[in-house]
Amino acid sequence: MEQSIVQFDSITVSFENKAGRRQSIDEFAQGFEHGILFFGHPPETNDIKVVLDLKTNFGERTFRFNFCRMDRAIGHYLIDGLVWKWVILWEWYYQESYQTGESYHINRPKEGIRDFYRQIDVQNETCSNDYLESGIHEEDVSCTDSYTNFENLDWVTEGDPINTLERMRNQGVFFEYYFKTWIDLEHSLPAIRRVMDELYALYLNNA
Repeated sequence: MEQSIVQFDSITVSFENKAGRRQSIDEFAQGFEHGILFFGHPPETNDIKVVLDLKTNFGERTFRFNFCRMDRAIGHYLIDGLVWKWVILWEWYYQESYQTGESYHINRPKEGIRDFYRQIDVQNETCSNDYLESGIHEEDVSCTDSYTNFENLDWVTEGDPINTLERMRNQGVFFEYYFKTWIDLEHSLPAIRRVMDELYALYLNNA
């Protein structure tokens, strides 16, 4: 990897109008009946920018993108796609449910956890290939939560030559294309989680 690996210490999300006035997540969400995520955006938000202020190992960074920007690959708003993707990455990296915190594995070891997760990745990949070769559809069999997450991750990284399963697990990094940044997963996921919790709480409370 030629680029430096960024470690997120904290992330603050705000929403900025054309005049440069910012609102916090809670303040901005007051204008939405069902929260910010996974619902339509009213026309008056067309000029709103999502602002991410990051404190990292390389100092402070700021990223902006339009609140109404679409991710054409998935057919959703970019902000929805980012949250959805990072929930999947969280569940894969820690092998546990994002919402409940329950582990996907009853006998998860206290030591050698990363090696254990690598073995799980291999098992899920083998299972996926077996289904593909046999012509069996996943919806016709009982799949574990870990395998379901693996399939979601596979969809996220499909055709991606950079974010390979081996690199993500062995090197603990993920390349976020929207910000053109390598992200240290172990260090950064807690900061990412705190932001996702703020956004997701609004969605769950208003869904």
